[in-house]
Amino acid sequence: MNWREEELIEAIYPGIATFSGRTILGDDVIGKLATCGEFMEDYSQLKRHVRWAYGQDSDDPEKPSQAGRLLLTRLEEIYAEIEATRKERVLAEYAQNIQDFVETGSTSNKDTATAGNSSGIGGSRGSTNLTVEDYQDK
Repeated sequence: MNWREEELIEAIYPGIATFSGRTILGDDVIGKLATCGEFMEDYSQLKRHVRWAYGQDSDDPEKPSQAGRLLLTRLEEIYAEIEATRKERVLAEYAQNIQDFVETGSTSNKDTATAGNSSGIGGSRGSTNLTVEDYQDK
């Protein structure tokens, strides 16, 4: 699914096919968000990292426009997917460590998995050494 074409454009300009998603939200903006090293949790963070005219409310520059809110919502979904993938990887590494311990009497990671992020996105949820307990549902 191309979110820019199917959701963003339709929400901002319903029924108008003359704009492309890249016109409204350029690859340069997406690239900056993907490589900034933070998860965008609010509009102030977004503003610090990118200049995106469509994302700013025309009456109040401290608030996001409809497009800005849509982007922040989409980013939340993406970050949730990243966290779920990270959780699965940590649990798989932990299970492998247990299996290694049972078979050899030692583990390669001492029950700790590095939950870093190779995609360049991090911030407050960035690379840290986490134990499996950090990812268990409470």
